Amino acid sequence: MADLLQAQGGSAESYTDLLHGVRWPASQWNYTVRRDYFYFQPPGTHTYLVIKSVSGDLAAAIAAWKAQATKFYGSSPSYASTQTPEGPVLSASNLPFPHGLDGYAAIHAGLGLGDYPRVYRETTHFFAKPGGGYRIVALIEPQQASSQLNEALAFYKSLSWLPASQLVAWEEKPLIDFETGQPVGYFHVPKDFEGMGGIAKIGTTRKPVYQVQKGDYFVRVDHITIQSHSLQTGFGGNAATFISVNGRAFQFPTPLFVQNEREAVQVVLHLWEAETGQRWQLESLKRLPLSPEL
Repeated sequence: MADLLQAQGGSAESYTDLLHGVRWPASQWNYTVRRDYFYFQPPGTHTYLVIKSVSGDLAAAIAAWKAQATKFYGSSPSYASTQTPEGPVLSASNLPFPHGLDGYAAIHAGLGLGDYPRVYRETTHFFAKPGGGYRIVALIEPQQASSQLNEALAFYKSLSWLPASQLVAWEEKPLIDFETGQPVGYFHVPKDFEGMGGIAKIGTTRKPVYQVQKGDYFVRVDHITIQSHSLQTGFGGNAATFISVNGRAFQFPTPLFVQNEREAVQVVLHLWEAETGQRWQLESLKRLPLSPEL
């Protein structure tokens, strides 16, 4: 499952996902949405605070979580159950890495981009929601590291939940594997917006790319790399720039080193040329004031 598109707003002190109805304080915890749950993660770690809302009674919530956990670990954990004033808590240890939660970890390790822990523990709370149902809050963390449970629960309690009247309606769009033509994941876009997405082969790995559009306004997520070199000797010289856009490579016979605003413009023009197959020229340049948020 690829990361789902986020709709965010709010002040510099907080962020709001208007599609899924959660507001969280601006912090160092990254936010990722999946098909029917989301999680927060301290950057640079393999610790996950997973939050999933379910309807029904407590027994249904526990059954739903056990089914979800089996997808994470590849087998059903053996849980111990305790009762707290806030509700029941399930805990398990000696768990494998949750590849069903973070599928990129093994890929990155294979590419030499950093290893990941092999032994995990999980602590899962079930909080009753006003009006019925439960909010499942699970901390999945490396077993050998100091527990972040208290910090994670404090972060969870700092979240706020938007009423249904403030939510933006959304619909699910598929992510297509460009090599096979088959859907391999999904992302959420606001209703009445067009959404297109897929999995692009980037070198030896694959990454999601997508575009959301309504009228003349659109948001795109691409994967772009630029390599440029220039060699000058007494017998002459040569230069070249290689641009890869979502795995498609293009070559230009000029160096491209961004040291001023006009060279930054050349980067954009080369990207447009790679995208459209047409040459672009700068006709005018207008400086705009920076947003106060920048």
